[in-house]
Amino acid sequence: MELNQYYWDLAVKAAGKAGYPIQPEWIYSQWYHETDGFTSALCVEYNNLGGLTQVEPNDIPQPDGSYYYMKFNTPDDYAE
Repeated sequence: MELNQYYWDLAVKAAGKAGYPIQPEWIYSQWYHETDGFTSALCVEYNNLGGLTQVEPNDIPQPDGSYYYMKFNTPDDYAE
């Protein structure tokens, strides 16, 4: 796995906001896995790094459930 510095910095930021001890390596690794190395459409187009869903309908329904993937303006918004 090649480290993407931008997403690493976001993982460090997210770990600091978690409210409980969590290593940034865990967050980064999960995001990397969920987004296929930060290349998935959900990541690139919607800044959703972990497949977060919502009940409110939008234009990105979850294919294996009854919810909809959330959209974020930026990866920073997701990390918040």
